[in-house]
Amino acid sequence: MNATIEFANRTWCWHQQALQYSFCPDPNEVPHSTNTGEWISLILFYGIASIGSVYGNGLVLWIVSTTKSLQNVNNLLVANLAITDIIISAFVSPFQSYAATVQRWDMPEFMCKLCPFVQYTCVNVNVFNLILIARDRYNAVVSPLNHYQSKRKTLYLLLLIWTLALLLASPMALFYKFIWISDKALGIKPYCTTFNPTFTLTFFKDDHTAETIYNEGTKYITTKYEVYVFIVFIYQYAAPLLYLTFAYSRMSYTLSKKTTLGPANEEATIANKKRSIKMMISLVVVFTVCWLPWHIFQTLINWLWYDLIRFPIKKSLFFFCHWLAMSNGLYNPFIYALFSKNFKKEAKKRAICIICFRKETLDEEITTGPIHKIYRSSSIKLNRTKSIRSKSLTKSCESNHGSF
Repeated sequence: MNATIEFANRTWCWHQQALQYSFCPDPNEVPHSTNTGEWISLILFYGIASIGSVYGNGLVLWIVSTTKSLQNVNNLLVANLAITDIIISAFVSPFQSYAATVQRWDMPEFMCKLCPFVQYTCVNVNVFNLILIARDRYNAVVSPLNHYQSKRKTLYLLLLIWTLALLLASPMALFYKFIWISDKALGIKPYCTTFNPTFTLTFFKDDHTAETIYNEGTKYITTKYEVYVFIVFIYQYAAPLLYLTFAYSRMSYTLSKKTTLGPANEEATIANKKRSIKMMISLVVVFTVCWLPWHIFQTLINWLWYDLIRFPIKKSLFFFCHWLAMSNGLYNPFIYALFSKNFKKEAKKRAICIICFRKETLDEEITTGPIHKIYRSSSIKLNRTKSIRSKSLTKSCESNHGSF
């Protein structure tokens, strides 16, 4: 087999590792490299965003799932929001940031399609979730007498938005593909990139008189990734933002017109609704700020700037916009703690329980060593005391306190 061939005014090299021909490396190409400072910065920023988001949203799930008084319709939607944030932080952000840093795809081939598909699915669920929360709060504020939504209906709605999110994100599995490209340093490297797949449609006509089927021709339909990116911007960002702005503006106006002069329980109800609305508005504002640069970057890169911006600038813009979008889940637990006294109270107790559990584990490890034989009697008394304290704290963590 020839090592090189000439085709379409290009020189193609055979690469045994990929068992295929690809463009020969450009002799003027500057090898890609990432310095130590860039690695430290990326690990630090993405690590804080991912670990903080998984821990914070995991705490949200723990609190909602184990506290019966918090298992209402609104908090089921909040828990669903936490699930998508955990998925993005744990299974999308680390792989995409690593691939963008080294400019190659070292993960399994199937993950090239899976990662963007999971990302878009979770973001779709986040958006639809915010719309459901706004709809529920809107009905509670504007028409409280007719407001009632059962948990079963909420679960059906969650199933519906997950199904819709999966369908809308499915084109990502078509637009991404795993390929091998030339590289001056490596010769050839694995790469995950977007492309425009072409579908072939063949039309036939059945002539009943001649009892013959004629081929009327073939049509080729080429999809456009940049068109899909623009459609995503409309349904995933622009349109929901308009609806959320209208809904919360109407709710804020309605609550501002309600007088606080009345029974104490009515004043408390209005105050709770105002605090809940402020919390949800904060979630929407944070989502808007985090995802706006990413949508602008994706739209401009695919429509205008692809060949106009130098790679170093494009890379810096990508990391800024990508990190800001991926860090969205990091801020939500802080918003819950800021506006919800009950959540803040429960979060503190759960954190204490985790610390006590860690202490108890360390005590057990220490008592299995040789020192235990010398100080056996004193260690038993100390462990019993700590065990009693740990159990009392664990029981207090399982008790129910208020609602979001």
